[in-house]
Amino acid sequence: MPARGKYVETWRALEKLYADGRARAIGVSNFHVPHLRRLFDETGIVPAVNQVELHPRLQQKALREFHAEHGIVTEAWSPLAQGSLLSDATLTALAAKYGKSPAQLVLRWHLQLGTVAIPKSVTPSRIRENFDVFDFELAEDDLAALAEFDDGTRTGPDPDTFSS
Repeated sequence: MPARGKYVETWRALEKLYADGRARAIGVSNFHVPHLRRLFDETGIVPAVNQVELHPRLQQKALREFHAEHGIVTEAWSPLAQGSLLSDATLTALAAKYGKSPAQLVLRWHLQLGTVAIPKSVTPSRIRENFDVFDFELAEDDLAALAEFDDGTRTGPDPDTFSS
């Protein structure tokens, strides 16, 4: 999360680590377009990754498009919305259509969007299930149905409450 105006100084320190070969890549978390533009204007290296809350209810389309324009990988934290949408009737019906769980459906959606999604789990069976998303693809009409889920609902803190 951008630290109340101090993030450019912190980024410069990360750039030094990168330049010294002590880091292979550097990135940010919860940066919005204005934060990223400030980094571009005041520093020399574009972040390799921006980790943001991203799931079907918070799709961050404009931010993802900005990332794509600038070669920034979008990584989703809370890719399953902390499980809050996994019992949704539409999601469970779509998952059943593919013979998958709702979590697998959402993780496949992330893959097809081109986002990096690393779901949290300590349960071996869920870890195996979360990995089993490479044997199917969501149809365009199902992707369109999932696009309708975007209502801006956050499961974590709102980074907009912090100043740039």
